[in-house]
Amino acid sequence: MWQKANARTFKGLESETKWQGPFLFAQLADTQLGMVDANAKWDVEMASCKKAVEALNKLKPKFAIVCGDLVDMWPSNDPEHPDADATKRVQQVADFKEVMKGISEDIPLVCLCGNHDVGNRPNAVTIEEYKREFGDDYFAFWAGGCRCLVVNTSLYNDPADAAKEYAEQHEWLLMQLAAAEAQGATHTLVFSHHPWFLQDPEEDANSDLGMWEFTTASGYVVKLKNQYFHIPRERRRPVIEAFRKHKVRAAFAGHWHQCGEVRLPDGFEQIVTGAVGAQSDTAPGA
Repeated sequence: MWQKANARTFKGLESETKWQGPFLFAQLADTQLGMVDANAKWDVEMASCKKAVEALNKLKPKFAIVCGDLVDMWPSNDPEHPDADATKRVQQVADFKEVMKGISEDIPLVCLCGNHDVGNRPNAVTIEEYKREFGDDYFAFWAGGCRCLVVNTSLYNDPADAAKEYAEQHEWLLMQLAAAEAQGATHTLVFSHHPWFLQDPEEDANSDLGMWEFTTASGYVVKLKNQYFHIPRERRRPVIEAFRKHKVRAAFAGHWHQCGEVRLPDGFEQIVTGAVGAQSDTAPGA
């Protein structure tokens, strides 16, 4: 079940290349076992995951996808978090897999990596750790005539320690976008952890995007500039240009722990889904 993303495709989701009408899929994000109680325990997130599983089994979507931060504990060999507890990481991954086993076998579960899964500044070792746990960090599949591209946006967030992996994925993404258009995909959809932007494709480090705040169960308050949640503009621009060139219909993300939607005049939509686990407040109107 956990190694279906392999050789840059997803086993069982390869054949539906033709449109047969509207269909339902489910996008989730940030199950992030451990965030609420700073990795002391994760019973709150497990309970939320169980509710999500129950909802999915009732909805019966064509597929379900979890857009990253499957667990909270950072990976081994993450230079920013040398004190990461490998034992807790292993247990969180095991518990995530155990609760998600409750999803009906006829609903394919697609998982992708977030920054807590491979690091804010990923490297070859952290990516390989994730691949051993869940399969490829980026890949493509077909569903109902739509070409779905799954991207490791942590490489776009900060490729300093993974320049080769970043370049390879970017080349792959450009090729996949062109191929989807050439193959006549009814819609091309992109799934990632990080939103490419929050409000405007041209926002940057100096834009007034406000602050993000979250209080843990122990009362510790986390405050971050919202720029933490988007892809830096210098690496975002070529991706957005490629999306426009190849008529990407929508991009789906998580990471922000709140909901947000942006529709651009050319018809492109970006949908940011709130967290299954630790949810922050959603801005009014989002």
